[in-house]
Amino acid sequence: MCGISAIVGDGWSPNQLEAMIRAQRHRGPDMVGRYVDPSAKAALALNRLSILDLSPAGRQPMTDDKAGITIAFNGEIYNYRELRQELDDFPYRTRTDTEVILAAYRRWGEHCLDHFIGMFALVVWDEHQQRLFGARDRFGVKPLYYCLLRDKLLVSSEIRALHAAGAVCDPNPVAWATYLVNGVHDHSELTFWRDIYSLPPGWSFTYQVGKFKS
Repeated sequence: MCGISAIVGDGWSPNQLEAMIRAQRHRGPDMVGRYVDPSAKAALALNRLSILDLSPAGRQPMTDDKAGITIAFNGEIYNYRELRQELDDFPYRTRTDTEVILAAYRRWGEHCLDHFIGMFALVVWDEHQQRLFGARDRFGVKPLYYCLLRDKLLVSSEIRALHAAGAVCDPNPVAWATYLVNGVHDHSELTFWRDIYSLPPGWSFTYQVGKFKS
């Protein structure tokens, strides 16, 4: 498993990103990578657990400089070898499925999800459009949480990372009532914490100019 951290918006602090990284250190003991958009509107980070291409070449966040897109990815794309053959015009530098996702996003955009077989959570930052795209696999094997904090969007693999970045720790009364009365939890986008949401399995979102759309 790996730990995704992302912040998009105005006025975020590097301390927020570092707090998110520290909160998820156990998810990726092998390496920590960081990316900051030249406009300083966004930052991505990943606590990496190396599975494919154990070399530093496979580190994340990974950027396609030509397309201006950067990805932080947790999971595994089982059919990445077949997709790599189909997308053979991409200038590959690694043997990772992460780079195949970049190639797929360059070719198909958000519809790249239709081509993936696997378990995953991912965020892709488009430098040119100043837009963050996020998605989760169909069965929800890999987690992805988000919080709209004033004029910023925070995204992470664990809720504790959102709290570390400044999300409030107030309980969500609806989620707690549903759990205490019916014994049901983790069945919708609601979490036990107010203003913190889980991206449902099979869903995706975009965030641009302060507008969140899922």
